[in-house]
Amino acid sequence: MLDKILVPLDGSPLAEGILTHVRRLLVRRDAEVRLLRVIPDRAVEGAAWFPEEPAETVQKHLERIRDLLAIQGVSVHAEVRVGDPAEKILKVADDLRPSLIAMSTHGRSGPARWLLGSVAERVLRGARHPLLLANPSALTEGEKPREFKFRRLLVPLDGSEMAAKVLPLVEGFAKVFESEVVLLHVVPVPVIAEGPLPYAGIPVLPTKEDAAAAIEPQREALARTGIPTRVSVLFGGAAAGILDAVTNEKADLIAMTTHGRTGFSRWVLGSVAEKVARHSPCPVLVLRTVEAAEEREARGAKKAGARAENARAAASGTP
Repeated sequence: MLDKILVPLDGSPLAEGILTHVRRLLVRRDAEVRLLRVIPDRAVEGAAWFPEEPAETVQKHLERIRDLLAIQGVSVHAEVRVGDPAEKILKVADDLRPSLIAMSTHGRSGPARWLLGSVAERVLRGARHPLLLANPSALTEGEKPREFKFRRLLVPLDGSEMAAKVLPLVEGFAKVFESEVVLLHVVPVPVIAEGPLPYAGIPVLPTKEDAAAAIEPQREALARTGIPTRVSVLFGGAAAGILDAVTNEKADLIAMTTHGRTGFSRWVLGSVAEKVARHSPCPVLVLRTVEAAEEREARGAKKAGARAENARAAASGTP
């Protein structure tokens, strides 16, 4: 666990705030850290807001950071690439196969901030490895980076197998950092009862006990490993409920998947995980579920095939 960490940076102090968190993740002496700086190609939208910097200057700055991290006795490498930041980060991740990608959601101030925020969300949508994201409120406390102690992990679940896929990662973190785990079930907007009157159209809410019972098997499984684990239930919107629970539980880290139940209750990537990452007062550990990734890729391939078929039909004059 945490033997290989990829850290994308943009040269700004705010983006480098993630390094405070990375230092607390270096619990293995044989850990490897890869620092990555992608200089945006001028063709990338929004890149004009970034000042042009010689690659040599960028490399030297990365090497200074590398030397500071190396004091902890871990292996640190620094790499500079040119191109589309999100694409290059994902390419390096696929080659490196890190146990974690750690990055800030914001970096340089001004209009360039939009570009890095876009990069973080694009990485979130495409990453095949766990991703640790921290927004400005999760990076700073006044003028100093916040301590990162992992005393309490908040894990949003909905009773589905897909949402529970983050639990092995949670177990590893909790054992290393001796954390308490709070399993959170946010009960969504009421469903509408079907059937004859007088019950048709009446909102139906599960009881708090029923909602807790839905994730009780996961609590029991973690508790059997010796990890202090309890269940919390809230009613309301998923993203808002998770963010409220962070404050109420004084959580140090949120750990969640990008998808939960199928159908209309699915945690759509842009609907929950991204909202939580944008606004959470603590870092967010996100695992993009493989099933969701494969499903999305299959839909993309199907659409591409349909477009190609339509193009061939148009070229041949076939109706």
